[in-house]
Amino acid sequence: TKPAAPAAPAAAGTAAPAKPKVEMAELVTKSPVVKEVPKQFKEAPMLADLVKAGKLPPVEKRLPENPLVIKPYDEIGTYGGIIRTGDRGTNIVGSDQGLATGSNNQLFLRISADLQSWEPNVASDCKISDDKTTYTLTLRKGMKWSDGEPFTSKAFMFMWEDITQNKDLTPAFPVYMNPQGKMAEVTAPDDYTVVIKFPIPQPAFLLTCLAHRYYSYKNNHFHPGHWLKQYHIKYNPKADEEAKANKYDGWFQRFGDIANQALTKDLPRITAVIPKDVQTQQVTFERNPYFWQVDTEGNQLPYVDGAVMERVSNLEMYNAKIVTGAYDFAGFEASIMNYAAYDAGAKAGNYRVVLWNSGKGAEVVYQVNQTYPDPELRALHRDVRYRRALSLAIDRNEINDLIYYGKAIPRQITAIRLSKYFKPEYETAWAQYDLAKANALLDEIGLKWDAQKKLRLLPSGKPLQVNFDIYESETPKGPITELVASMWKKIGLEIQVKSVTRQLLGPRVIANEEPMFLWHGDSCSDILLPVDRRWFTGRGGDDSNIWPIWSLWYETKGKQGEEPPAEVKEGFNNFDKFVETLSPEYMDKILKNQADNLLSIGTVGLAPHPLIIRSNLRNVVGQGTWVWDELWTWPYHSEVWYFKK
Repeated sequence: TKPAAPAAPAAAGTAAPAKPKVEMAELVTKSPVVKEVPKQFKEAPMLADLVKAGKLPPVEKRLPENPLVIKPYDEIGTYGGIIRTGDRGTNIVGSDQGLATGSNNQLFLRISADLQSWEPNVASDCKISDDKTTYTLTLRKGMKWSDGEPFTSKAFMFMWEDITQNKDLTPAFPVYMNPQGKMAEVTAPDDYTVVIKFPIPQPAFLLTCLAHRYYSYKNNHFHPGHWLKQYHIKYNPKADEEAKANKYDGWFQRFGDIANQALTKDLPRITAVIPKDVQTQQVTFERNPYFWQVDTEGNQLPYVDGAVMERVSNLEMYNAKIVTGAYDFAGFEASIMNYAAYDAGAKAGNYRVVLWNSGKGAEVVYQVNQTYPDPELRALHRDVRYRRALSLAIDRNEINDLIYYGKAIPRQITAIRLSKYFKPEYETAWAQYDLAKANALLDEIGLKWDAQKKLRLLPSGKPLQVNFDIYESETPKGPITELVASMWKKIGLEIQVKSVTRQLLGPRVIANEEPMFLWHGDSCSDILLPVDRRWFTGRGGDDSNIWPIWSLWYETKGKQGEEPPAEVKEGFNNFDKFVETLSPEYMDKILKNQADNLLSIGTVGLAPHPLIIRSNLRNVVGQGTWVWDELWTWPYHSEVWYFKK
């Protein structure tokens, strides 16, 4: 059976509302960062009172000499208000809270909204050598941690020297700092300069590691050594003894927890808000008086006074709270399947629903395992005609209409449209709905129908039935797969899926035990294409299943797995050359091979994702990109969100 149009979450306790009208604003791709620093600075009234009482230095003494300056999207905001969010997690930062206040991570640079470039962040500048081997980063003089201590290059050098190069804390040395087994050289010539030098060109390092979290510890580039040294064995000989007294196996386990801002309330940080009170049911945050960003009129950010994160026990409660207007912002676990309910509750709940672009090359991606142990399925999966037939049998327009209100893009999985590597012909490759052609391809392979003409038969006479496990998260994988299963039934393939946890699915994928696989197709932007091969050449791990044992062979340099055929090796080699050069020539070879051979099969992509926003919460862009590639709200500077009075 086909799923009905998206309806209200069950927990809301209401009948499914009528299908709403769905509109999307223009996608924002412009950076709000400006270079000119205001001549005077202002601060929130609550901080001004502390200054008058002598409990806090004046704002000029708390800001760096050259703070990051943001031009708000709508208007200059006013101070005040608390952002309320909900979260199912157990950590003290949460998802929606961190995204609404900019307190999930702070990195050297920030991904720009065009998903192709970078902008300043903690580093005010980044100079790159012509040969792409050396990155020189300039920090902000006078910047401070939330406890008022100076923030200098020591914050990164502590991570590099005492965390990355400590085998207890980092058992596997990060590949991004050790390309081809050749370790980077990292130095700090002074308090405000960091130089990272590689022995070979590393052009992808700029976006994937300096503006994203691919090289970080606990999601951050910077760690307060002045505070953390008391827990590190190098600086405290009793650290191991003290850790065991606190029920840890060793100092490194305790250090890992304490260095994690999602677990430790008192850890100094550089985020816009900092934890004030941690309770079982909620966590309260207050503004960081030393936050290093201002608006174009010199107002120290953030505008909001703080945040409250309420813990909820399950997804049903989260959605029920959304439709009653309990939260000022919700997005991370919001679903397009509940859009009608969100829309119906908006007026009474005093919120608005905006739709951002998912930024995904496909909302659901299917892969057939080409190294599966069963010889019949393996041979079938290796036949490109079979993969093309599966793709042609998917009615992407129907998926788009039933699940996404017609606002997604029916497409094959390839680079997204914002990518410099995007080509329209790759987006449409084998993505037309053509049952006759799909059946003709299966006839050509020699897959005969059974007597009832319900299922195709394998050469052995067994029916073409495939059972596999799926992990449901982030996109409506179950409803989409229910539709796809009904479509594939028309060409004689029956699939049965079982929803399991990622902890159960992952080991099976890695062990080459899953005949088919699905996931959501992020990592299709210029940010992550250089580090993520899973859709187009295959890779190891629990989120790719094109050819697990061939990927293992490649990743272990032939020590494990099975040697792949020449054409697969060529794909791996093209990816290596792309990483070394970022040359469009090599990425085009990779994407053309995907379009021709369908190593992965897309459905619809660049779909709408709902965000729930309090009616008077301003400076939230009408449409951004909501995807892991750019860390969700990260390019849109939620530090400038404010409540209009």
